[in-house]
Amino acid sequence: AVEGFERAGCTSMVRRARAVLSLGLTLLGRHEEAQQAWQPDPPQVDADGRLLDAFIAYWLSTLLGPGEDTPSLLLDLADAMPDADTGFGTMIMSMLWTTQGRWGNRPAMETLLSLVESRLGPQSPHLEASTAVLRAWMIAWTGRSGEAQAQGDLVRQDLAWLGDPPLQTAALVHLQAWLAFLKGDHEGAQGRLQALLDAAQASRRPTAEIYRALQGLLAAAGGDWTRVDAFLQALGPTLPQHLQMYGMVRLPWTVVRAENELRLGRPLAAAEMLRPHLERSFHADHCGIHTRLRVSLARAGFAAGDHEQAWADLAPALDEIERSGELLPLLMCGEAALHELQQRRDEGLAPRHWSGVWRQLAERQHPSERAAKLLSEPTSEADARASAPVTGVTAEGGALALLSERERQVAERVARGDSNKLIARELDLSPHTVKRHVARIFDKVGLASRSRLALWYHNQLQSQGR
Repeated sequence: AVEGFERAGCTSMVRRARAVLSLGLTLLGRHEEAQQAWQPDPPQVDADGRLLDAFIAYWLSTLLGPGEDTPSLLLDLADAMPDADTGFGTMIMSMLWTTQGRWGNRPAMETLLSLVESRLGPQSPHLEASTAVLRAWMIAWTGRSGEAQAQGDLVRQDLAWLGDPPLQTAALVHLQAWLAFLKGDHEGAQGRLQALLDAAQASRRPTAEIYRALQGLLAAAGGDWTRVDAFLQALGPTLPQHLQMYGMVRLPWTVVRAENELRLGRPLAAAEMLRPHLERSFHADHCGIHTRLRVSLARAGFAAGDHEQAWADLAPALDEIERSGELLPLLMCGEAALHELQQRRDEGLAPRHWSGVWRQLAERQHPSERAAKLLSEPTSEADARASAPVTGVTAEGGALALLSERERQVAERVARGDSNKLIARELDLSPHTVKRHVARIFDKVGLASRSRLALWYHNQLQSQGR
């Protein structure tokens, strides 16, 4: 297309075709070729062209992580977004959904979202819905599943009013699948992905294979080996040639195959499958597959007895998580993997920041019976206090009798994972008042974090048979 437009002298179409070519090359991981293909001069003059220019510039800047020019590129992108055609703008935002957790670039994405939101007008409801869905994804990437669910519920109402536009609706259903998995509803998660897969197949979109690959990842993380076997049989021992180019299919397929080898007691075979993809997975990251790959490789190392190498393989992913605060990829590895890593922590070889990452996991994921189970084995004096009953109170009401009625209402909502803002809205209080209630609760029960409070609250309910 580029060559044909050049021969015809269609300058604007040459620019457009080069931008799309550059984008396609980045998706294939051919980053140097992508930078050579894109020619930003002369600038495009129409609104859609300016948006495409801004997006390609920003996209290429993220290949090696945010640089000095990232803030100005974000401003250019935010400025171009509202002026472009609504459909084109939503297409660009949908492409950003695949990058919100890439390269530890969440802070830059937060900046972009704020800039776009500040420029939205009444004539761009579809673009507003796109930014709202991306906002929900951004919340989820930090592991705050309760807040992400609340944001998603609000967006769902807006999308229904707009007639369920397919791009935004698909992104929201995808998010709901991941949140369902985090809450332990594995069948619900698979059902949502199946709905996306069916819709993609009906319209003959290649994204169908991506949803199938995500189904395989969730099945392996949840220990559903019957579904894993079906997934691997469907794709065969060698990935079909037409799917080899899609990193978002190839990498999940590789990880699921390796985790199946681990299940069968063949850690060396698993490591042999995973190691060649380490560097490429970082640049072709999608939904945290880079973290998942490194976690699986570390588990293979532990199973093979090489614990030092296992932690060395995992360390880059932990570095990225600690720096960016992007916890979702680690959560999506599944409870079994997280418990295994936590058990290995006590061997003395774990990187120094693993304890900090684990603490973030405990504090930010949705507190429920599953989260309480994660924290059920005390590893410190603070853990022991959270697990132990509080003494010095009457039997009636147990330790909860220490709290006022309002404090019990707040504690209940903290235990289910609600943020202070969400609690304030539900109880008709100011966020500052909720913060004071939480501080008083901490003081009364002798705890210092929301995750410990969640565990303590669940223990009190269990002791009363509730």
